[in-house]
Amino acid sequence: MKDPIRKARAEDASRLAEILIFTKRATYRPIFQEDQVSFGEMQVLPLALEYRENARKRENIWVYDDAFVKAMIHIEERQICELYVDVFFQREGIGARLMDFAVKEHHADHLWVLEKNERAIRFYQRYGFGMTKERMPQEGTKEFIVKMERSSEMKYKQIVFDVDGTLVDNEEAILRSLQDVMLEVKGEKLPFEELRFALGITGEDALERLQVENIPQVMERWVELLAQYGDQVSLYEGIEELLSRLSKEGYGLGIVSSRTREMLEEDACIKRIRACFSVTVCSDDSVGHKPTADPLLKYMELSGAKKEEILYIGDSVHDSQCAENAGVDFGLAVWGSHTETIKAQYYLRSPLAVPEQIP
Repeated sequence: MKDPIRKARAEDASRLAEILIFTKRATYRPIFQEDQVSFGEMQVLPLALEYRENARKRENIWVYDDAFVKAMIHIEERQICELYVDVFFQREGIGARLMDFAVKEHHADHLWVLEKNERAIRFYQRYGFGMTKERMPQEGTKEFIVKMERSSEMKYKQIVFDVDGTLVDNEEAILRSLQDVMLEVKGEKLPFEELRFALGITGEDALERLQVENIPQVMERWVELLAQYGDQVSLYEGIEELLSRLSKEGYGLGIVSSRTREMLEEDACIKRIRACFSVTVCSDDSVGHKPTADPLLKYMELSGAKKEEILYIGDSVHDSQCAENAGVDFGLAVWGSHTETIKAQYYLRSPLAVPEQIP
């Protein structure tokens, strides 16, 4: 697929002017409340002619063009001077693509933003830009602009993932196979609502809570039944692309799972991405299990990473509590949890949104 981000050209002049004028009106009119400026001084035609005739004005502008121009970004050396997305195409990830382009391709590390433009400030903060104490008057107004800077140092060095409900979409398979094994063992078909607690903890712990005898034997049978639902198991959409991107950006990747190592290594989905992870911790690697800190403490021991260098991403309250007990920041995989009620430092709505949401 052709990269939609390219240098601005003379034929983009009208779209550049439209995007700038209409987006600025929508954004700044409530702040400045100067209609003479918004509708009198700010006009599309003069600006379009200036962009068309003056090549130097377009020199440091890139556009997002997938069939037609939907957004623009102006970068001078390492400063983001302007970033505007057409109001009709906002919330489609275009701004995120342009920010990624600015940071990765042009090493952008600072910008100035209107102090009252809270929405823009929150947007830039998602990409690691923080507020500084530098501020100055916006020329010709009573308002102030403030400088935001981005640290070149990554906050985290290791991104660690849970497996079930985070990397692998297998909730239905786990619950159905557990339901089947309980029917065999106790002659009762338990509803999913009574079995959902088993998600995120070890199989042995789940069977113990269900007061099952001969747990090793029943566990073996559960694994056999789980394999019968293999056609209902897959990697979440975007996981492979996410892992590839994080690796390229220099993050160390790991797994902390409640699965046994045998179950992890035999999983066809995990085999597709296994090479991405340098350290894996399974239930048979630590004495305590989630929600205790033990699995993540074991990960720190094996990886040599400090707790403040790790972000743990999972989908359950057990994952959240494990991270909190270990003093590790937690990102909730909302794509697997389907809720934002679990305590977390980051609420990650899709795998491909992760790089944009973590500093």
